[in-house]
Amino acid sequence: MKRELFAILIVAILGLSLGIYARHLLYSTYTETKLEQKQLTIEYKLIPLLKIEVIRDQKIVSQYCQIDPPTENFMWMLEVIFWPNYEWYEGVTNLGGTIVNFGKSPSYTETFTSTGSTDPRILILLGNGSSPSFSRSAYALQNEVEIVVASDPSLSANSTHAVLSIAGSWTASYNVTITEVGLSMRFDIYDADNNNYDEILLLYTPLDSPVDLVENDTITVTYEFAFPEPFTVQMAKLFQIIFFPYSSSYTTVNATDGTIQDIGIRDANPNAYDFFSHGNSDILTIAIGNGTASWNIWKYSLANFVNSNTASISVSQGDQGTYITITATIGISSSINATEIGLCITGEIYDSTDNNYVELLLVYFALDSPVQVEAGESLEVTIKLVFP
Repeated sequence: MKRELFAILIVAILGLSLGIYARHLLYSTYTETKLEQKQLTIEYKLIPLLKIEVIRDQKIVSQYCQIDPPTENFMWMLEVIFWPNYEWYEGVTNLGGTIVNFGKSPSYTETFTSTGSTDPRILILLGNGSSPSFSRSAYALQNEVEIVVASDPSLSANSTHAVLSIAGSWTASYNVTITEVGLSMRFDIYDADNNNYDEILLLYTPLDSPVDLVENDTITVTYEFAFPEPFTVQMAKLFQIIFFPYSSSYTTVNATDGTIQDIGIRDANPNAYDFFSHGNSDILTIAIGNGTASWNIWKYSLANFVNSNTASISVSQGDQGTYITITATIGISSSINATEIGLCITGEIYDSTDNNYVELLLVYFALDSPVQVEAGESLEVTIKLVFP
C-alpha cells in the first residue's frame, strides 16, 4: 500500500511538471502508517492544486495546472483552527510585511472570521512580477495588478473522495502577462476592536508558464483541495466555511451523535454563533474504537467508540515540507482490540443559542490489523498533515 500510493504521487507530480491538465489530482495524498510499542503514527501529504483557464472569443485558449504549496501564514491559520483549546492566536505577516495577531476566542471581536457582512473575506490576487519566486515566508505578490473576489467554495463528493474548489474570474481590460497568483484572506485581527481588519497571503504561486492575456480575455483561477481516504466529507465542509468569501454563511454537517447541524461563520453583528468562537475547552480530540471498521467519505462516527483524549498540536518544518502534528495518548480501562481511529473537532452550532456545540469526525482510519491494548495501557496516536 505504501509503495503503491507513493508511486501514484510521483506520477501525479511528474504529470503536472509536463503541463498536463488534469480534472482532479485525487491521489496526491501519501499515507504512511507505523505502529511501534503502542505508538501509532499516521501521515498524510496534502497538495493544493492551482488551475487556470483562459477564454478568448468564447473559446478556451489556455488551460494550466500546477501544484500550489502554502505559505507559513496558511500553516499558522490551521494551527489556530485546530488548537485544542478555545482561545489561541499566532503572529502572521500581512501584505505589508507587518506581524499581526490571528486568533480565535469566545469573544467574537477577537475571532478571525468576524469581518463585516458585506466585505469579502477571500480574494484571488493576480500579479505580473518580473521575477517571482516561491518561499514559505512569502507574504505578498511581487507586483499585484488585480484583485478578484472568490466565489462560494463548491463541494463535490462521491464514494471515494470529496473536492473543495475556490474560484474567481476576471475579464482583462488591458493586455497583461500574469506571472504570479495568490489566495488571500481578510480577517479580524485578534484584539479588542471588532472593526480592525487586515489581510494575509495563504497560497502563493509563481507560474511555471506565464499566462498572456489580451483585452477582453477572461481568466478563471481555481484552487482545489482533494480529500480522499481517510478524510471525511466533514473535513471538506470545515474547509468550506473557512473559505466562505462572506460572513454570515453556513453549511450542513453530520455530527458524531448522528444529528444534522449547521456550522458557519458570522459577521461583527451576529444573529447566529460562529463555529470557531466558543468556550469549549476540548476542541480537538483523537478517539479509538473497536467496532467493525471500514472507511467511507460520509463517515460521521466510529463504529464502536471506546475512549478519546484531547490532542496537542505543533507546526514544524521537515524533509517533506511543513508538518502539522496532532498527538493524543488514550487510556484503556478494559482490554480491547483497537480497529479504528478518529480525529474529531468541536465547535459552535450556527444558531441563536450560545454554548450549543457540535462534534465532527474529520479523519477516520480503519486499521489494517487490530491493535491489542490491555487494561491500564495507553495507545499514543499521532496524525501528521504534510504540506510539501
